[in-house]
Amino acid sequence: MNLRVTLGVLFLIIGAFFPLDHLSAKDDDKDQIEKLMEKLHEGKKSPYRQLLAAAEKPAADWETLGKTAPPFVPLAKLLKQSKNAEIRDSADGYADAVDGLAKAFTAKDWAKARKAIAALKNSCADCHFKGGVGGELED
Repeated sequence: MNLRVTLGVLFLIIGAFFPLDHLSAKDDDKDQIEKLMEKLHEGKKSPYRQLLAAAEKPAADWETLGKTAPPFVPLAKLLKQSKNAEIRDSADGYADAVDGLAKAFTAKDWAKARKAIAALKNSCADCHFKGGVGGELED
């Protein structure tokens, strides 16, 4: 086989398994964050909507909440560790709210859980509508 063909095939294989689009200074890990954000926050039955609905109830359903809340932790971590400085700098409110939510669930403190859910909701507005990097996203 010709050396050029061999190298071409090798680069195609490497490109398929290790795409270089993640090296873009503008996007970094933004696509991955957007996908996870959509999965957790969009739709009537999304974990985010379930948390908001739970916060309206006078008492906690810890079993349901224990299934709903944990997926927010990896997203908060991803936001705080993003390669994109704008995302990292906009992530404090979200990460703090998720941390507060996790602590409240561990302590089974419904009042603190409700406050953390409200803080999570506020962090979304801060980022998407008050100048954070999320304000650049299409809604």
